[in-house]
Amino acid sequence: MKMYKIFVISILALSLFSCVASEKETSDRERININRDWEFTFSNENDDFSAEDSTTGNWENVGLPHSFSLPYFRSESFYEGYGWYQKNLQIDKEWLNKNIFLEFDGVFQVAEIFLNGKKVGEHKGGYTGFTIDISESANIGENLLAVRVNNVWDAQLAPRAGEHVFSGGIYRDVYLNVTDNLHIAWNGTFVTTPNVSTEKSSVNIKTEVKNDHQNEVEFTIKSILFDSDGNHINEVSVVNKIESGGNNTYEQTFDEVTDPKLWSPDTPNLYTVKTFLYQNDSLVDHYKTSFGFRWMEWTANKGFFLNGEHVYLEGVNVHQDHAGWGDAITKAGVYRDLKLMKDAGFNLIRGSHYPHHPYFTEVCDELGLMFLPENCVWGIGGFTGDGYWNSSTYPIHSEDMEAYNKSAAKTLEELILINRNSPSVIAWSMSNEAFFTANEVMEPMKQLLSSLVDLSHKLDPSRLAMIGGAQRRDVDVLGDIAGYNGDGATLFKNPGMPNMVSEYGSCVTDRPGEYTPCWTSHIEDGEKPAWRSGHAIWCGFDHGSIAGNMGEMGIVDFFRI
Repeated sequence: MKMYKIFVISILALSLFSCVASEKETSDRERININRDWEFTFSNENDDFSAEDSTTGNWENVGLPHSFSLPYFRSESFYEGYGWYQKNLQIDKEWLNKNIFLEFDGVFQVAEIFLNGKKVGEHKGGYTGFTIDISESANIGENLLAVRVNNVWDAQLAPRAGEHVFSGGIYRDVYLNVTDNLHIAWNGTFVTTPNVSTEKSSVNIKTEVKNDHQNEVEFTIKSILFDSDGNHINEVSVVNKIESGGNNTYEQTFDEVTDPKLWSPDTPNLYTVKTFLYQNDSLVDHYKTSFGFRWMEWTANKGFFLNGEHVYLEGVNVHQDHAGWGDAITKAGVYRDLKLMKDAGFNLIRGSHYPHHPYFTEVCDELGLMFLPENCVWGIGGFTGDGYWNSSTYPIHSEDMEAYNKSAAKTLEELILINRNSPSVIAWSMSNEAFFTANEVMEPMKQLLSSLVDLSHKLDPSRLAMIGGAQRRDVDVLGDIAGYNGDGATLFKNPGMPNMVSEYGSCVTDRPGEYTPCWTSHIEDGEKPAWRSGHAIWCGFDHGSIAGNMGEMGIVDFFRI
């Protein structure tokens, strides 16, 4: 009899485990990294390799991430032009009649995507991810995937200037995604924590659902909350209907989570919401969202507060390029960089001066680094004319203005969509030194910054908007937070609004060589007034720059030695 009881208990336990595992793991969603086995060739503007195999052209075998400039070692010059990538893409039979799309984490800066000779999409903007639907063009078996990339300066795209380099290429990761025709959209969840405190918090979940079926569908959204140790906290379900072709957002709430483990640089606790879609009691899609419980307060007279406690932001500006790889860095390189900055004692990263790899934000979440992501609206001093990366921040020709405004807004929208669930993000920065704009278009530039601030508030009401590099032309007052670079630290004392020094300078050095730790003594405790939220040194790492020795001011050298 005892053996019988043990057997029954074991069967029940196994059944329960199987049920849980099925709910967690079994749906049509697949996400497959396709970084390997590409071919690349430089090309002329009019070359067309969308349907040809690699017997024509000067092709080489490459893996992603890849840059036009490989190998790269901090040169001020770089190739500007066109290149083609090709790959044989395998499509399984069971994927047909499902939703199939490509996901690019970043291509600089114009990407045109072809499948079997047919153009299936394009993306303009070099620093944010995007997706391309290939459901209608994919065939069973091998498919020829071709991507034409160019990094030619474009008067209508942001950025038009900057103090780094602008190498072309598919320089971040690429994925093949397969979902049911009823599925959660790309980056389709937005988790916020209204009314958060040390004692309790609510959790609000907005889920964007797409229906690519030919008919209306009734479905159930089930969201399950797990704490930082993986323990089940609560769950909520709701039944909905969505029309054919619909793309709707549905809201769910956990009214009260008691004693939440707060996220901070010292305790980077991450919670998880797992979202499941059911149709006719069958699981058709699942999605995981990491987030954290924390709240911020930027004040004009007392500085910055995290979770009700005053924190001085000890920050560092970070570019994305590495010796040898240039911008084509791996996730391992991203982690190494951020770990170095964490170990150096910093609690804040400013993502200078463009959206970084989405994994960059994930690592900030995990390590406990507060993060200021930045849109790629920025300029450079001493700009001359139009036609290269040292032009006026804002277009000087009226025919370019509308398209440029749309480019800046689109990049900001993608930046926020991709990173909005990360607790490390404490504000969104609209720009860097956008005042480097021709006098005749100063007002349209300011109008753009104001419109970006409004867009930021609309897309994410939970965070404030910063104007980075705001020490000229009265642009500091256009946002919620002013970030002053360089001499702005002394020009704007107690400006009457939340503020920080978004750049202060380290030494210009040529490493390897004699170590000069000048950055350690720049700001003493007595020079940290109460009304200033913090500061960020320029800069964490040596980097490539069209401005020469501006890239030689890193605390750590280009080789990360």
